[in-house]
Amino acid sequence: MKKQLQITGRTVFIPFLAILICLMAGSAIKTNAQCSTQQTPNGNRSICEGGSVSMSARIMGDPSDYIWEWEKDGIIISTIENVYNATTSGEYRLILTEKSTSCRAVSPNLTIVTVNPLPVAVIDLTGPVEICPGGEVTIDAGSHTGFQYEWFKDGSMVGVNPTYTVEEGGSYRVRVTDTNSCVDTSDVLLVNDGTPPVVSLSLQDTSVCAGEAVLLEALVSEPDLLFLWQHGQDTVTDSDSAFIEINRTGLWSVIVSRSGAIGCDAISDTAVITVNPLPAPQIVRDEAELHVPEGYVSYRWMLNGSDINGADTRSWTAVEDGDYSVSVTDSNGCTGVSPVESVTLPASSVAAFEHNEPFVKIYPNPARNVLTVDAVTSFHMEISGLTGKVLLQHSGSAGKHLLSLDALPAGLYLYRITDDRKITVHTGKLIRQ
Repeated sequence: MKKQLQITGRTVFIPFLAILICLMAGSAIKTNAQCSTQQTPNGNRSICEGGSVSMSARIMGDPSDYIWEWEKDGIIISTIENVYNATTSGEYRLILTEKSTSCRAVSPNLTIVTVNPLPVAVIDLTGPVEICPGGEVTIDAGSHTGFQYEWFKDGSMVGVNPTYTVEEGGSYRVRVTDTNSCVDTSDVLLVNDGTPPVVSLSLQDTSVCAGEAVLLEALVSEPDLLFLWQHGQDTVTDSDSAFIEINRTGLWSVIVSRSGAIGCDAISDTAVITVNPLPAPQIVRDEAELHVPEGYVSYRWMLNGSDINGADTRSWTAVEDGDYSVSVTDSNGCTGVSPVESVTLPASSVAAFEHNEPFVKIYPNPARNVLTVDAVTSFHMEISGLTGKVLLQHSGSAGKHLLSLDALPAGLYLYRITDDRKITVHTGKLIRQ
């Protein structure tokens, strides 16, 4: 009577051809018994990493009636009865011995198991991330020839390409199938819907003078934002904070965004910053008389770097040697200083002063109706308003002269006295009461 031994596979059918060796006492072989197997099926078997090939033997009787020895690559690896699950690559066979008869059946190398690695399903963006209306980002699972890609949003398939463009919040996964039909699914990428921040500027249209700067601040609705300042269409790379010092004319704005968020940025309104140049007055000299062009708001004359008391008009007459300059302020509030004009007066113009002999005496000052002019030589006197317009003139020889002030209303005036060579020898202010 023949005993049938058969090995089958649940996942893969493994061929089993056993040679039953009947052993007698000692090493004698029973020749009157024969063991045989039924071989189903044959061939190589491939599985994916994490899978298994389930191998078993079809026998007569109870599995416990046999000694089970599972062998991989020539080495016994298990004595589990009836079933063995192969999870690693190799050549497997079964050695089965009937306990009651010591009949031993050995299968051939019945199957070669090959374990294929899983594809790597990884999304190139790490979550969670935030996306605002109008924002979008393309996520990528890599690209391999022959692979299949399935993108899922909240459990529903939404794409079949290696990449997918995300435009709204949700839970995203990708499932990748390789050419061996092995499958891997990525971790979930969580995308949350968000709203952009709000930003405005601390200043609007502002003017400054050259050499000054405007401190502009971005007023934002939340902390920890990123700042990108714009000068017209150009990005300012040397400032990434909520403040910026501006010393250039132009249109200024700021873009703010959340770190890691998609499309969650906002741009401020525009501030027009004007940097006005400083005035550059040039002194025009006519002998001892110095003046600068009209058009400035204020004037301040200096001698050797120090202010001249009362010298606050566009003209000034030098009464002593030295370096003269003038500081002017224009309609933008910007101030500039002229180059120095060095003045050396003729000796005759200052001789009287050097010998403590005044060239002319003027009194009283303040005066009501009559002004006395006492000169040591011939002279010419001009009385002007603060705008520089000459209102009263008088010429005379040495001696005292009485000048009527009836034509002048009460107020402050400027006077200038020149000698017979038309050199200015004295200037000052006159108060008419």
